[in-house]
Amino acid sequence: MLPVEIETLEQMKVRFPAAIAEPVDVDAVARGEGLPPLHKRKHVFDFPDGMRMVASIDMVCRDVFFHVSVSGSDAYARTIKDEGLEGLYEDTLLRLSAMLGHAPENPLKAFLTDQGVLHLMFLKEKGDE
Repeated sequence: MLPVEIETLEQMKVRFPAAIAEPVDVDAVARGEGLPPLHKRKHVFDFPDGMRMVASIDMVCRDVFFHVSVSGSDAYARTIKDEGLEGLYEDTLLRLSAMLGHAPENPLKAFLTDQGVLHLMFLKEKGDE
């Protein structure tokens, strides 16, 4: 896991386009032929309150998805715990909208792993940036 590097929202907005510029071949990563986005700084965004967001464009077979995962420090977990999963989802969408400059479109799937990591997936269409 990469060390935490806290940035301002403005710094993240400048870096964000690079995170979603090139698709990640998820099948190749699964075969050990590359690192997952979590291990590449260009995909990792650490907020001052302890939220960590990882953003990428994922290619699975021939399908392409906009993928965001969210985890956080214990301090972040304490601040969001009363909001529940719905609050975490809304908080993520607000921050993602701020970094994209618009609300993400084409929601496809949202799920929480056993480790407490929220994953949001959106259909990636031609022209999306």
